[in-house]
Amino acid sequence: TMTYLPSVSRMLPVYASEVFLLGPTGLGLLMGVGSVGSTLAMIGLISIRGIGQRGRLMVITILLASASMVGFSLTKDLAPAIGMLLLINIFATIYWTLSEAAVMELAPDHLRGRVAALTGGTMGLNPLGSVVFGGIADVRGPQTATFTAGLCLATCVGLIYARFRQLWSFQ
Repeated sequence: TMTYLPSVSRMLPVYASEVFLLGPTGLGLLMGVGSVGSTLAMIGLISIRGIGQRGRLMVITILLASASMVGFSLTKDLAPAIGMLLLINIFATIYWTLSEAAVMELAPDHLRGRVAALTGGTMGLNPLGSVVFGGIADVRGPQTATFTAGLCLATCVGLIYARFRQLWSFQ
């Protein structure tokens, strides 16, 4: 959340005005695409009876979300940008849903409330990401900020996977 929300979702007004030269209606379109992507992801997830290899799916979807962030940052045309936004939100929603479910599943019953509070508390890191990526956007533009965030996200996933290889086989 520290990379995606500050560098994509919260940066959409800047993208709308400075990159795509859109007004309020265009900004609404960009923001609505995210909702469509998340909705499609949730419909897809609830329509699947059982999800095997959840660890692999989590790693793959967060890497695809970061690749989509990089793709979004590299386009100046609205149509491909909308496609990238759709993909970012599909992959990020699948990842967030699966990872939150895994955390709750693995937490002991007597700690589940505390664990839920801690995972929800990570949203408090978003302002830190906003300072970092907002600063990059101010100096280098929103596309550089999103590109950097996508690379940071992929790097973090790679480091976590290298340290916790058992994540790959989580069922």
